[in-house]
Amino acid sequence: MTRRSVAVLLAVALVPALGTRAGSAHAQGTGVTLHGIAYDSVRREVLPNAFVTLAGRASVTTDGRGRFEFADVAPGTHVIEMQHARLDSMGLPGISVQARVTGDAPITVAIPSFATLWRAACGERPAPADSGFVYGTVRDARSGAEVAGAAIQLAWVDLAVNKDPAALSMQQRLVRSETNADANGEYSVCGIPLDAGLRLVAAGDATVSGIIDLPATTLPVQRFDLIVGTNDRTDSTSFGDLAAEVLGTDGQPIEGARVVVDDVPRGTTSADGRLFVRGVLPGTRQVEVLMLGRRPSVLAVVVESQRTTALHLELERLTQLDVVRVIGSPFQQRLLQEFAEHKRLGFGEFLDSTQVGRRAYIESVFGALAGVELTRQRYGGFQIALPYRKGGKCAAVVWIDGIRSDTEVLKSVRPDEIAVVEIFKREYNVPDRYWTPRSECGAVAVWTKRGIS
Repeated sequence: MTRRSVAVLLAVALVPALGTRAGSAHAQGTGVTLHGIAYDSVRREVLPNAFVTLAGRASVTTDGRGRFEFADVAPGTHVIEMQHARLDSMGLPGISVQARVTGDAPITVAIPSFATLWRAACGERPAPADSGFVYGTVRDARSGAEVAGAAIQLAWVDLAVNKDPAALSMQQRLVRSETNADANGEYSVCGIPLDAGLRLVAAGDATVSGIIDLPATTLPVQRFDLIVGTNDRTDSTSFGDLAAEVLGTDGQPIEGARVVVDDVPRGTTSADGRLFVRGVLPGTRQVEVLMLGRRPSVLAVVVESQRTTALHLELERLTQLDVVRVIGSPFQQRLLQEFAEHKRLGFGEFLDSTQVGRRAYIESVFGALAGVELTRQRYGGFQIALPYRKGGKCAAVVWIDGIRSDTEVLKSVRPDEIAVVEIFKREYNVPDRYWTPRSECGAVAVWTKRGIS
């Protein structure tokens, strides 16, 4: 059977058959009172603050128990529609139900179950536990047409067990899932772990989107549409511009905020909180706005050729801890003691968040250190090269939050997320915590703020 459009299948899944539910009819004049409940079958809970409309009549909002009612409804068949922020976040249209108002049971307007949505997007294979899917449409920036066969790559960080008996340990690894859009430019990537940060990119024959970070969520269904544009930086006729305005939550402009587009620093805001960025490649691009003492803002924007895209952002001020910072958990205390001991013995170089947080992207944290070289790899990756005792350079062993990792995972960490970095340039200076059997190179240890909390 020919595979149908994901969007069509999902839309069909959201329209129950006529008469599958009955309305609660209670005499009130010439009509009846229609009682109902808005329900999320994915999370198995009612939906408060859902916007419910009875076709041809006024709309109501559900209460804290997901309940709604319409008075003086003529008996017969009616169309009931529901909208909710949760549907928006899943990228799904509003629910539409045709119901025959008869009988005694209240009508239920429900988001279909995850099993139903999974079958629509992923087929009949059973859904793995604690996983979901991402779906969407890929379009061309110049023509607006769907890009048939576009390549989609989704990546996330996972934990794996190193089963080597000589070095049994947990290790971080970067997992990639790849697929191609169908003839309608629509794609779905199934089996995505819940509560994991994702990196998404799409590419056509001679076009590509930016690499987009999707924040971790427990929502098992996510929609993200992508626009791909030329990657030819010599074709200035295809470029677009960005006009950014960065304010605090008090509405005051923020001076000195760094604006990064597709991992490339593009300048800082002026005294009026504004920055004009010229020559941005068209398509879906990731923009980061960074400022010490403020919560960073990361968003995906669509850049059009020879047009200016306006961005208005607010950066929230971070609460600065004072004396309380030195009073931590026993784990934090042990780490602080280890860091102090490493510095005292001169084992390696030590960078804290004030030094790392000023950097726009992770490569620049290591690229400026004496004796450390960065080797570029395909697909934007890099290796950290340290002095080798036999001469030349060797690839550093990478640790993140005390777990063996690699530079592919490290590239997904933003500098403002880092609390401490330790660089041990020689293998004989590597502390026991970061030592691995048969390693002949030094190590890099990165501790994120989340990892030491």
